[in-house]
Amino acid sequence: MAQALQFLELALISGFAALIIGAALSDWARFLIPNTISIAIVALFVPHAGIQLLGGASAWTLLWSLAVCLAVFAGGLFLFSYKVLGGGDVKLMAAIGLWAGTAHVAEFLLITTFHGGLLSLVFLMPGFRDRAAASGIDTGGGSISKARIPYGLAIATGAVVVCLRLMFEARG
Repeated sequence: MAQALQFLELALISGFAALIIGAALSDWARFLIPNTISIAIVALFVPHAGIQLLGGASAWTLLWSLAVCLAVFAGGLFLFSYKVLGGGDVKLMAAIGLWAGTAHVAEFLLITTFHGGLLSLVFLMPGFRDRAAASGIDTGGGSISKARIPYGLAIATGAVVVCLRLMFEARG
C-alpha cells in the first residue's frame, strides 16, 4: 500500500510540474496564464494533502500551507496594485505557495525573484526587443513601466525547484 501511495504522490507532483510548464509556455506565447491552470494546481493539492495526512503529516502542516498560499496571494495583490505582476501571475504564485508550504516558500520566492530580475534585464535589452518584435512578440517598448514580461517563466523556475524538492521528499 505504501508503494501505491508513493507512486500516486509522484504522479500528482508530476502533474503539478506539467501544469507549471503549461503556464510558462502560455505566458510566453500569449502573456496569459489561464485560471484553469491555477485551479488545477489547487485541485491536485487536495489528494496530495490526503496522502500527506495518511503518511503521518500533521493537519497543522496543511493549515500552514494554506496560510502560505494566502500570504503569497496578499503579497501578489500588493504587487498587482502597482502593476508589477499580472493577475495570472498572482493566482499562479498563490497556488504554488500551497504546494510549497512553509518548508519551501522562501526558496520558491527567492528563485522566482532572482530569475524574474534576469528575465526583466533580458527583455529590456534593445537587441532582444528588436528580435522579439520581428518574431511578433510584443515587449511593450523600452521603458520598464511599459515592458511586457512573461513573468510566468520565472515563476515556473521557482516552482520546478519546489517540485523537485517534493519528489525527493516523496521518494525518501
